[in-house]
Amino acid sequence: MQLQRARETNQSLIEANRALLATRVSDEASSTVNLAALEQEITNLASTAETPRSDNLALQTALTEA
Repeated sequence: MQLQRARETNQSLIEANRALLATRVSDEASSTVNLAALEQEITNLASTAETPRSDNLALQTALTEA
């Protein structure tokens, strides 16, 4: 009887470990996708910010020369 309970407990632990590992893999995949999206957004924002910088520099140059 004790051996049977030990086997059942072991099986329950195996199933719990599998569930935790599946969750972990899912979380890591989600984090990777989120990181890639954030990196893309940073790249887009950085390139978008370059236009106002260029315009500002051109205006400053024009004001200095005026």
